Amino acid sequence: MRLFFLLLFATSAASACSCIQPGTQEEMSAATVVFRGVAKSVTQLQARIESRRPRYSVTFSVSEVWKGNPGKRVTIDYLEPGDDCRGAHFDPHTEYVVFAKAEKADDYKAGDAFLYGWLDLMPKGTEFLVVDNYCNSTSPVKRAGNTLRALGGGRNP
Repeated sequence: MRLFFLLLFATSAASACSCIQPGTQEEMSAATVVFRGVAKSVTQLQARIESRRPRYSVTFSVSEVWKGNPGKRVTIDYLEPGDDCRGAHFDPHTEYVVFAKAEKADDYKAGDAFLYGWLDLMPKGTEFLVVDNYCNSTSPVKRAGNTLRALGGGRNP
């Protein structure tokens, strides 16, 4: 029995994402929009047969903006975090600092293996906002003190 738990732990640890977080200014440069807002709704999107990785859409009520023009309400799409460090997690009714970037809809493969994709939901090339890196500074405001200090004062949406 102990061997089973040891093997389970070793497998989980070996496949876990390891993060080296870039600086706030570097992330700001890479982002299309950077804002503070409350996650009003989180919706699981239609599943794809060829992928076991859930996809979600979250709509934010924006209160402060540092980059871009997301408006007072913005929707971000994302994957459940995976071993490749792609993805995010958002809880409804929680306030976040969000670093999102524009992506063009496509399907992504490694060789013949399907990784993830969006073409079942939108036409190829459609631009949409994503939080695609579990290791970036997107986080609940209650844990974002250093990020907020580095960003300084923002503007109204």
